[in-house]
Amino acid sequence: MIKTLIKKDLRLLKHFILTSIVVTLCCYIAAGVAVIRSPFEFTVMGDASTWSFLILNFGGNLGFLSAAFCAAILAGSVFTLERADRSVEFLACLPPRRFLHLVSKLSVVLTATLVMLAIHSAALIASNMLIPHVRSSTAPVSDGVSLQTLFLLVAAIVSVIGGALAISSWQKSNGVSILCGLLTPILLIKTIQAVEYFLEIPAASDGHSLRFAWTILISGLFLIFCGGYWYVERADP
Repeated sequence: MIKTLIKKDLRLLKHFILTSIVVTLCCYIAAGVAVIRSPFEFTVMGDASTWSFLILNFGGNLGFLSAAFCAAILAGSVFTLERADRSVEFLACLPPRRFLHLVSKLSVVLTATLVMLAIHSAALIASNMLIPHVRSSTAPVSDGVSLQTLFLLVAAIVSVIGGALAISSWQKSNGVSILCGLLTPILLIKTIQAVEYFLEIPAASDGHSLRFAWTILISGLFLIFCGGYWYVERADP
């Protein structure tokens, strides 16, 4: 039964999933084009390690940004599309309980997002491993992306999914849900900063503190739970 529901939800989101695949590939194609066509000296003097580092680093950072948009679109549409075309009313008459529908939908959204995050995380980690082999005199080399930064990026995307799911469990249009999902990490960060200010908690020296990351992650997971609970318990389809 659950396999049938997953296939149904894959068909429901197939256009968005295909878009996510194309966008993921385009991040690294765009990074490659940007490096090749760059007017800076390293495009002429750099070796394969330099080029690989720049493409993976730029593509991975761009990829996390695109993954947030794709995750918001998937999470903001998985409930609302069926409600918009009223097919949810037909599905409510069939044997599978709404909880199984929820498990199927979350499986599709979270798996698609996890694949994107795995690709972009692997690209950034690979770029970090290339730093010792990069000719720093010909390329702008930083200290790379730390695991703490990766954790914060993943937490932000989890909060995007949570915000989109929580709103979409009540909406018929996915536009509002997608927008709310994208705004969720920004609102959480501003809330954390306000709490720190009023409680006179010393602010983090940078924007990548574990305190920010854990708070955003837990809030995102809570929003995912709320969205699922509201979807299962609401009286109307």
